[in-house]
Amino acid sequence: RAMAKGGKKKGGDDGESGPSLAAIVVDDSPGKDEGIRTNITALIDNLKGTAKPCVLTRARAALYLWEHASGGKKQTAELATDAFATACVRSLNAGEADPDGPATRAVVTALVARVAAASEEFAAMLIPAGGIDALCAVCVRHSEGGEAFDASRSVAAATETMRELAKSTALRPALRTALDVRALVETVRYVPRRAGASAGAAGEEVCDDDARKQSREEARKFALTTMRALADPDKNDDAADFRERLRAGDGGHRDGISALASCLEAPDADVAIGTKEHAARCVADLAFDEGPCRDEILGSGHSSAATEHSRRRPSLGNTLRSIVASRSTPSLVLKAAAACAMRRATSPSGFTAEDAARTSERIGSLVRAKGVLEGAVRLLRKPTKEETKPPATAGESAAAEEAAFERLEREAAAAAGAGDGGDGEPKPKAGPDADEPTGEAPEGGDRGGEDKDDDDDDDDEDGGGGGDGEPPDGGGGGGGEKKTAKKKTAKKKAAKKGKKKGGKKGKKKGPTPGLLDGYVAAVPLIRRMCVDDVETIRRLHALGAHLHLAKLRSHEDVRVRAGADATLRAMGGEPLAAAEMRAAEGAPAWHGRLNLPGVALGDLEMPASAREKLDALLPGTR
Repeated sequence: RAMAKGGKKKGGDDGESGPSLAAIVVDDSPGKDEGIRTNITALIDNLKGTAKPCVLTRARAALYLWEHASGGKKQTAELATDAFATACVRSLNAGEADPDGPATRAVVTALVARVAAASEEFAAMLIPAGGIDALCAVCVRHSEGGEAFDASRSVAAATETMRELAKSTALRPALRTALDVRALVETVRYVPRRAGASAGAAGEEVCDDDARKQSREEARKFALTTMRALADPDKNDDAADFRERLRAGDGGHRDGISALASCLEAPDADVAIGTKEHAARCVADLAFDEGPCRDEILGSGHSSAATEHSRRRPSLGNTLRSIVASRSTPSLVLKAAAACAMRRATSPSGFTAEDAARTSERIGSLVRAKGVLEGAVRLLRKPTKEETKPPATAGESAAAEEAAFERLEREAAAAAGAGDGGDGEPKPKAGPDADEPTGEAPEGGDRGGEDKDDDDDDDDEDGGGGGDGEPPDGGGGGGGEKKTAKKKTAKKKAAKKGKKKGGKKGKKKGPTPGLLDGYVAAVPLIRRMCVDDVETIRRLHALGAHLHLAKLRSHEDVRVRAGADATLRAMGGEPLAAAEMRAAEGAPAWHGRLNLPGVALGDLEMPASAREKLDALLPGTR
C-alpha cells in the first residue's frame, strides 16, 4: 500500500500550501484496477455513482482522479468539465449512501480545490452545479461535530476552493448569493481546545494534533481571505447585503462580529499574527455600514442593541483599542487595520441632530480611552526597531529570569567577599606579603589572563563595565582597552564598506507593509478626535503630532496629503497650539491662523503661564 501522490500545491497570493493527502492510502499493487485507472470518463462515472456496474468505490475513484490532477497542467485541464463538477457535487452530497463518505469528502474537496485553482472555467462550473452548497455543508457539518474522518483537512480544502472563486471579480456576485455565511463564520471562530481533544472529528488520532491545528489555521485564513474579498467596500459596490448577512450569522450569538472578536482575542500561539491581520481587516469592512454594529465594534454602548450584544459576546472595542494603544508593534498591518476599523466606525452617519450626537459619542469613547490618541499619533511615523520586536516567548522569558537570578547571586557573593576584605573571587595563592608575587607568578599570570577574559565576558552579559564610553570595572588592562577599541573600529569600517558594496548590487527595499494604511487611517481619525476639543489639541501638540503631520503634507498619496492639511487646520482652533505651529520652522502661514473668525490672539482670555509662552513664541501679541 502506498500513499496517494500529490503532496502540496503552491497557493495563491497568500502563499499558503494546498491540502495534503498524506493520510489517504491506495493499493498500488501491480495490475490493480489497471484497466480503469487511466480512464478518466469511467472514473468520473464511478465517482458520480452512475457507472454500470460501479467497479470502484467513490473514495477509490476520487484517489485515482487525484493522480490525474497531480500529473500536470494538461491532465488537470482534462478534468475541467461539467461532468466532473457534477460528479464531485454528487459525491459530496451522497451522505449515508456512501459507506466511505467522510474519506470520500476528504479526497474530493482536495481534488476540487486543485482543479479550481488551475482552471477558472471549472471554478465557474461549480456554482451552477451546486458545488458551493456542498462545500459549505462540509464546513457546517464539521462545526456541528458531524464529520468523522480527516474533517479539518476537508474544511481547509473547501474554504480554499471558496477563496479561489472569490479571486474572480466576475464570479463574486454569484458566489455571494450562493454562499452560506455560516460556513465562513464557523470556520473563522476560535474555540480553545484541550490538548489531544478532537473537535467534531471522532476518528482523528491524538498524535495528529499538530496536523489538525495546521489544517484549522489554513482553513481559518482561507475563510478570512474569502470574507475579505467578498465584503470589501472598496472593491465591491454591491456587497452591503452580504456584509449584513455576515453580521447576522445564524441570527443568534454565532455571528460574524463575535467570530472575528474570538479570533483577535486568541493567543498568538493558537492564531498567528498574519491571520489576525486578515480578521482585523474584515472587522473594518463590517464597520463600513451604519448601525448598532459600529457601537459594538467601538465598545461605546450608545445604543440599547449594542448594550444587549455586549452582554453575550466579548467586547471587540477593548481588543481594538488595546491593539492601537500598544507601544510595541509586532505587526504594523494589524495596528493599521484596527485603526481603519475605528475610522470607519466613527464616520458621520447622517445630518440630523441625533446622527451628530451618535457620532460624537463614538468619537468621545475613543478620546476617553487610555492610550488610543497616543497610539494614533505613533501611526504617523515609521515604527522603531525596538517597537517592532516580537514579544518574548516563554522560553526567552525563563532564560532572562535565570540570567537575572545568576547575576544577583554573583553580586551577593561579591558583596560578601568585599565585607571580608576580599573581592569575592577565588584567586591564586599569594605569598606572606601581598605585594610580593610567589614563585608561581608566570603560571598565575596566565591564569589571571584567562580569568580576566572570563570576567570580561560576564561583565558584557551583565551589562557592567567595558561598554562604549565606559572603563571596565577592574583596574589595569589599558592595553586590552586599546586593542578592543581598534577591533571595534576595524569592524565598523568593514561594515561600512560592506554596506556600500551591497547598496549598489542589492535589491531596493519596498514600502513598509501597513505604513500607508496606518497613515490613511490615523490622520482622519486624529482630525475627528480633535475638532472643537481644546484639551485634545493640547495633548496632540504635547505628543508632537503637528510635526509629523507637517511632514505628511508632502506625501505622495493624495489621501494622506489632504488629510494632513485638514487635521492641521483643525488643530489651529486652540490659541497656544496655533502659535506653536506658526513659530515652527518652515510652517505655512495658515498653520498658525486661529480657527476663530474675527478673534485676534491678543483678545483671548488664557492663563498667565500660557500668555507668557505665547508672548515668547510670538512677541507683540498683546
